[in-house]
Amino acid sequence: MLGTELRTRRFVRRLVPLRCSFCGRSEAEVDKLVRGGLAFICDECIAACARIVDESGPGPKGEGPGAG
Repeated sequence: MLGTELRTRRFVRRLVPLRCSFCGRSEAEVDKLVRGGLAFICDECIAACARIVDESGPGPKGEGPGAG
């Protein structure tokens, strides 16, 4: 049964290409597409997010990842 499910997923994927949930580019238009739950994000959107985080600088003391 698992083999049939995988073949069906591959067939559907050929009919409906996966797309970045943020920019809408298809998997054929990007280098990488990362899946998280039911959403996808491409390598270009990940890079844009990283730039935004880097430019915003550190948050107020005691806030952010690892705080607490």
